[in-house]
Amino acid sequence: MRLQLWLNLRRLVLALIALLSFGAILLIQSDGYLRASAAVQEVASVSAANYEAGPLARGSLASVFGNNLAAESLKSEDSPPPTKLGGVKVKVTDGDNVTRDAGLVMVSPQQINFVIPDETAPGPGGLAIMNGSVTVAKGELKIVDAKPALFTADSGGAKLAVGMTNADSSSPQSLVDQNGRARMIGAGAPWAPTTLSLLATGLR
Repeated sequence: MRLQLWLNLRRLVLALIALLSFGAILLIQSDGYLRASAAVQEVASVSAANYEAGPLARGSLASVFGNNLAAESLKSEDSPPPTKLGGVKVKVTDGDNVTRDAGLVMVSPQQINFVIPDETAPGPGGLAIMNGSVTVAKGELKIVDAKPALFTADSGGAKLAVGMTNADSSSPQSLVDQNGRARMIGAGAPWAPTTLSLLATGLR
C-alpha cells in the first residue's frame, strides 16, 4: 500500500513539473511574441498612382505597405479626406520639422493610402503611423513640390493609363476595351473633338 501511494505521489509530482515547465515555455513564447508585436516596423511610401518609389509631391496621393497597420479595412470618399480613419492616423513631418496629420483615403492591415498635406515643406522628412495611441510604423520621406504620376492598371503585363474619352457630350468610354487591351482613340470632328481625361497625382 505504501509503495503504491509513493508511486502515485511520484507520478503526481512529475506531472506537476511537466505542467509548470509547459507553462514556462508558453510564457517565454508569449513574452517573445509581445516584444515582436510591440516593435515599430520600418515602412516605405510610394506613389499611389504607379507604386513607384522616390520623392513624393506635397498634396499628392501616396501609399504605404506593411503589417498590422490597421485593425480593419475602411475607405473614405469625403473631400477633404479625414485625418483619422478606424482609429488610424498618419503623421507627416516635413523638411522644416513641422508635423501634420495626413488625409486618409483608405486604411487596411497591409496598406494605407494617404494624402500628403499640401502645406508640407519640401525636403527630407518622415512619417509615423499611429493605431490608437501606439506607433506601429515609421518611415522616411523626401518631399518635393511636384512629381507628376499617371494612375495605371496592369493589363497582360503592360501598364496602361487609367482615364476616359468623351466626344460631343457622348457617354464616356474607357481607354481599354472589354478585353483589357488599349483602345484606339480618334481625334474626333472639328465640331466635336475628343476629350481625353487622365487620372494623375503629384501635379502642381
